[in-house]
Amino acid sequence: MITIKTPAEIAVMRRASQIVAEILAELAVAARPGVMTEELDQLAEQLTYKKGAKPAFKGYKPGDVVYPKTLCVSVNNEIVHGIPSSRKLKSGEYRLYSRKKNPKTGKRRNLGTFKSKAAAEKHERAVQYFKRAG
Repeated sequence: MITIKTPAEIAVMRRASQIVAEILAELAVAARPGVMTEELDQLAEQLTYKKGAKPAFKGYKPGDVVYPKTLCVSVNNEIVHGIPSSRKLKSGEYRLYSRKKNPKTGKRRNLGTFKSKAAAEKHERAVQYFKRAG
């Protein structure tokens, strides 16, 4: 079933997407060799709260386990749901994955992924394009 969104719901979704894009842009700059995935998680959490949002993964309880972090960070060939830790990023491919929860609906949506500096720059160009289009 397709739910038609109201203009107010679309405005909330647009703002949430802008917040996500801003946080990803900052994480793309911070994700460099030698940075621990835990540091990226802390940055993401600080930025999320600073922008008036809440981390979707943190505290998520799909059963008996409560997810302890803001981000899911998968590096290189890892698939998904890597828990941020003291693991340091190395030169090469990085992937960050996270989700945000819409405070009004409670639904979760993907933040995105990016690879290395070149891919992060490409992502930033896309972010800027959508900001102008919005």
